[in-house]
Amino acid sequence: MKPCFIRGASVSSTKCCSSALLISLSLQSKQLQTDYVSSHLFFRVNSLCLRASVVNLSAFNSPDKRKMKKRKTISFDLDCTLIDASYTTFVWEIGIPQLYAEKHSIALPSATSIVKAEYERLGDSSLEWYDISYWFTRFKLPGRWQDLMEEHRDKIRPFPEVKEVLENLVQDHDLIILSNAAREFVEVEIREANIERYFTRVFSTTSDFKEVKKASQLYKKIGGIMGVKPFETIHVGDHYEFDYLVPKGLGIEAYYLDRDDKRPKDDFTVRDLREFANLIEPIKASIEKD
Repeated sequence: MKPCFIRGASVSSTKCCSSALLISLSLQSKQLQTDYVSSHLFFRVNSLCLRASVVNLSAFNSPDKRKMKKRKTISFDLDCTLIDASYTTFVWEIGIPQLYAEKHSIALPSATSIVKAEYERLGDSSLEWYDISYWFTRFKLPGRWQDLMEEHRDKIRPFPEVKEVLENLVQDHDLIILSNAAREFVEVEIREANIERYFTRVFSTTSDFKEVKKASQLYKKIGGIMGVKPFETIHVGDHYEFDYLVPKGLGIEAYYLDRDDKRPKDDFTVRDLREFANLIEPIKASIEKD
């Protein structure tokens, strides 16, 4: 029988080599198993770390729905809603007649009658009716209209609940003013009342849009400027038609502010702004649940 060679080894040496080979293979197998286990553990640990990182990032990037609030835009009328009528009434019905009386050397009651008759002749459907500079020119009054407005700014008074209500609502909503008063009046009033910091935007229909009424198209323009849909908007004011019926017809959450009890009470009529704020609390609560 020919000897069996494994790479030139004899049979006797082959047995030794075979044993050595078996031992070597066994050791290599164990080493491979060890390496496999180590590698497996390494990848498991890395996988767990990666998952933990993803979870942490998700927690960081995903806002807590309980804390996240969808802000609505709340639109306020100004005169007789936020500010009482004392200032504007004085300027139009006392201040201007006084200057007219001085210029023409007539009694104040006579001057008042003449001035009011001219107001009525022009009518509130005209842009000039809201423009104090127009009336100074028309009546040829002495002095500057700015001086008249500044002289009597101490008569600007926000309603008692206004600052408290605005302070609360501004936490969760964007607040704006939408008034048909001329911008000259609006700016003086909100500055003197110290409420301008609460509002994102302030709009004068007559100065900014050359509109005398808050018609449907005007509310649509404001929504476009603010980037909000009607259902994302709330409006409150003291004019039943233009502060309530018109915006309500567009799908805006509208409230009629009736401080003088002119109309029967219903779910969308409020006597002051504190009552208004309490009425929209269910809206706020439903937003926070989403």
